[in-house]
Amino acid sequence: MLIRSGTYAERPAVDRAVTIRGTGDFRPQLLGLQIYNSNFWTSPALLSVAGISFTGRVNYITVYDRPRRLTLTFSECALDSGLEVTPLG
Repeated sequence: MLIRSGTYAERPAVDRAVTIRGTGDFRPQLLGLQIYNSNFWTSPALLSVAGISFTGRVNYITVYDRPRRLTLTFSECALDSGLEVTPLG
């Protein structure tokens, strides 16, 4: 998925393996990102994010007991409020 340069007051939700990349003259800004483990059945179970600034928190929430051991990669990104991991509870 490509996201153009700009400021977006949005917090997308991701529940499957995907690549998200910022495009344009400067990094797009998003309010945050919600990551759920519900549909990461591909191999590898990978979420790759590149070239995006997150002004709010990035949340990884385990909502089901499987699949587990997802690989999350962030390159050339800014996570201003960090990454929060919430286990199945």
